[in-house]
This record gives sequence, C-alpha cells and structure tokens, in this order.
Amino acid sequence: MAGASFSPDGSMLASASGTSVYLWSVPQRSLIAELPSQRGWINGVAFNPNGPRLSRRVTPGQRYGTSTPSLGATNSAQSQTAV
Repeated sequence: MAGASFSPDGSMLASASGTSVYLWSVPQRSLIAELPSQRGWINGVAFNPNGPRLSRRVTPGQRYGTSTPSLGATNSAQSQTAV
C-alpha cells in the first residue's frame, strides 16, 4: 500500500496500491469502489478537506482529482478530471 487517507467526516477511507485507489466505507467496513489509474503508479492519496474530492499523486509526481462516490455508488459513476 502506497498511502491512505480518511475523508474529512471519517466515513470513507481511500487507500492506494499499485495503479488503483480503493474507496472503503468505514461504517460498513466494505469496498465502495476501485478507481484505476491510467496515468501510472499511484504513490499517494488525500481527501480535499472542503468537499468530496480525492487527489492522487502518480509517478512522476502529477496530481489528479477524482470525484468520490456516495456510499451506494458504483465504479461506473466515477468521473475523473485532471487537476
């Protein structure tokens, strides 16, 4: 695992491993979504303290933002935009 971060409200945990970020429901202790990277190995994740956005750092140091799903969302509902 390359990194982990709790959401500001503590309801989600994001963990980075290889080329994917995994979003976990803390209360339900279950996987919400896998967010694969198409830009390289992920070496860090962090939630935005002001809203439901997650930043991931990929090699060689580029950062990208991803909208986080609601607890019932699936991977197909993800949107990814460069930051």
